Amino acid sequence: MQAIVIVGGYGVVGAQIAQILRQSHGDLPLILAGRNPNQAQALLAELGAHTSAAAVDVLKPNPLAGLQPRAIINAVNDPHDYVLHEAVARGIPLVDITRWTARLQHTLNGLDRAALKAPLVFASHWMAGLASVVAVAATQQLAHTEQLDLHVLFSLKDKAGPNSIEYMQHLTTPFTITEKHQPREVYPYTEPQTITFPNGYRAKTYRFDTPDQWTLPQSTKAASVSARITFDDRLTMGLLLGLARSGVWKLLMHRRFDRLRHSLLYNPGKGAAHELVWQISGRDAAGNPQQLTKTIVDPQGQTHLTAVGAVIQLETMVGLDGSPALDAGIYFPETAPKLAYALERMQQLGVELN
Repeated sequence: MQAIVIVGGYGVVGAQIAQILRQSHGDLPLILAGRNPNQAQALLAELGAHTSAAAVDVLKPNPLAGLQPRAIINAVNDPHDYVLHEAVARGIPLVDITRWTARLQHTLNGLDRAALKAPLVFASHWMAGLASVVAVAATQQLAHTEQLDLHVLFSLKDKAGPNSIEYMQHLTTPFTITEKHQPREVYPYTEPQTITFPNGYRAKTYRFDTPDQWTLPQSTKAASVSARITFDDRLTMGLLLGLARSGVWKLLMHRRFDRLRHSLLYNPGKGAAHELVWQISGRDAAGNPQQLTKTIVDPQGQTHLTAVGAVIQLETMVGLDGSPALDAGIYFPETAPKLAYALERMQQLGVELN
């Protein structure tokens, strides 16, 4: 049986993807891939049989040379698209959880969809697309969806991989949202809204860029879609707001400040719950206004929730969920999985949905 190759398979998120797959599919061959496969030895011992490691350098062309994967999960940044290009050229199914909106749009513009020989699931949406999956499932009870508002509570005590801060790097870079069916340019960390999260924490949330805001208007026909975030430490949240609004952060974007900027944003803890709230408005078949609130809580944190999302995308892509594998083509998180399966699978893996 051909193996699932997890690029970045011994990193913070990749290791949890591998652990979930081993627990759920005991005989499924797994290859933990990365530039330093010796670092995978402890994880290999934990996962046991049917697991191996391989050297894969995403910074070099043809990084998967010598491997014959059944499918790939890419859990590290693919800055030159070498993993993507090889998957497309060789017809290997791919789940990618690393591309933020501008990169995703640029990537899709460069792909010849007619030439695709395998499914490509672009799931760099929030938590590998699980936020969007929950939103789309909720809209099934509406005849018309008017507004989808995502609010994220990010705990500074949570585990985090180094790639997790990419969306926070561009505090002064505008991005486009859909509002009343029209595009509108907004800036990160602006236009706050006050929200109460499931744990009782009440705070202002601020705009940030995520691909959900680009694909959900297409998949749900929602008139407006937004995403906002806050940190569970008010001092840190205030510091980031001050740096963004004063113009200091723009100066810090120079390459010589990379280490300083990284140290300000990347200080992972040992773990904490990750909490999301969807506020959804629309109308039922009779035209009556409807207001829905959906919450997602992963007690094991955002890296675990991301891993759960990546696993669900893989399972539905290659048929590990018991359904036929996806046909060749381009998919997003909310269009790839069967919604009922995805919701049930999330809860099986410890995610709390309300």
